[in-house]
Amino acid sequence: MACHICGNNAIGLCRQCFKSYCREHGDGFCSSCQQQVWEIERFTGVIARDIEGATTAASPSMTEGSGSVLVSLIAPTVLTGGPAEALAALAATLIAWRTRNLLLAMLVGVSVVLIARIAGLK
Repeated sequence: MACHICGNNAIGLCRQCFKSYCREHGDGFCSSCQQQVWEIERFTGVIARDIEGATTAASPSMTEGSGSVLVSLIAPTVLTGGPAEALAALAATLIAWRTRNLLLAMLVGVSVVLIARIAGLK
């Protein structure tokens, strides 16, 4: 497998675009996706944290800052909502924790609320 940027031997796949990268062009994310993440974090002011929780500037990622984004999106609704929202928050939290995918977590949360409301759970 070769790096999609330079063609050298790849050491991994980018968690964002799933393209291969070499030591020079990635560490969890390829350099292209890493640059996009840095720009988003600079714009939003998100402090990147690695999986162990230590602050890092070398390897920021969308998934590492996503926990705070997810909490800020769902906390007001969970605190003022009912059982459907609480169930959706639990499902979204579990999905975000297991997959580290914010979009998937949000889609699961919305789906759970929709299904719960259709089922009559307010």
